[in-house]
This record gives sequence, structure tokens and C-alpha cells, in this order.
Amino acid sequence: MVHNENYADHRKSVLPSYFMFLMQYPSALEKAHEEVDRVLGGRSPTYEDMKNLKFLTQCIIESLRLYPHPPVLIRRAQVADVLPGNYKVNAGRDIMISVYNIHHSSEVIRAFTDLLPFSCYC
Repeated sequence: MVHNENYADHRKSVLPSYFMFLMQYPSALEKAHEEVDRVLGGRSPTYEDMKNLKFLTQCIIESLRLYPHPPVLIRRAQVADVLPGNYKVNAGRDIMISVYNIHHSSEVIRAFTDLLPFSCYC
């Protein structure tokens, strides 16, 4: 088994964001709690239970959209290219990608409205 410290740190940052999301939307917290009680009935969850925890899954996905981890990605251009906005990038240059800004862009959200049924809470 390989122990990956980066993965452990990632979990530590995702869970507080998820709980912060639920605290901001009490009606979503209540609905998620009701779903967990209905599906699990007080027992520990199994992998098979996930298909029946649809609203909880939506909460997790929406919290990751609102609070992505990591919020910024850095990638190195392998070849010279032209990015949107006619921005020229030479091979070997670092490119910063703000996942947070992309996930909060009204253009992006409008394009995927059908795929974001949970966004009515936000």
C-alpha cells in the first residue's frame, strides 16, 4: 500500500468545504439528512448505498464546484499554442488555470444549467 500525503491533505481540505456548503444552505442540509436517514436507517453506509443517496451526491458535487480543490492548477505548455483570447503561449511556459473562477463563471454555469439541478440552492 502506498501512503500519499498529498491525498490526505486533499481530503482534509475538501471535507471542511463540504460542511461549510451545507451550513450555508440549511434546507439542503435538512434534505440530505433526511435522505441519509431514509436510505441508511442508522447503519453504516456501503458502496451500494451511494446509488440511493442521489441528493447527497449532488451536494458533494455542488460543493466541489463552489470550492474546487485545488482552486488553481499550473500546467506547462508542451508545445507553442494560442489560448482563447488570442493569447500566445510558447512551449515550456507555465499556465495558471483558475478552476475556482471557471466554476463561478456565469458563462460556464449558463452553458451547463441542465447539468446543475442543484444550483437552485445557490
